[in-house]
Amino acid sequence: MPLLRPPDPQVPKRKFYVRIEEPLAVTLDRYAEFLGATGIDHVINQALEFVFRKDGDFKEWLSQNPQPAPRRTLSQRKKTRSVLNSGAAQHGQKEAELEEARRL
Repeated sequence: MPLLRPPDPQVPKRKFYVRIEEPLAVTLDRYAEFLGATGIDHVINQALEFVFRKDGDFKEWLSQNPQPAPRRTLSQRKKTRSVLNSGAAQHGQKEAELEEARRL
């Protein structure tokens, strides 16, 4: 009688929504097709695991920062984005004013 292995433990999954430039998205789809994967999730998971394994600076940083920063809520992220965008707009306006002053 063959030995039965217990099923692999289920790893919790999280959804992320990202924007990827079109040429990279096409290559990602093609690579998944090349591997015979039904979707891009497997490709992205493997690529990220590879990067994290190889990045010595990141490994060092992780050892120095063992606790993750608290996750921000959607409203906190939107607020930060709003502040950053208004700061960038103000910076852009100042740059335009400086450029105009230089032309005078």
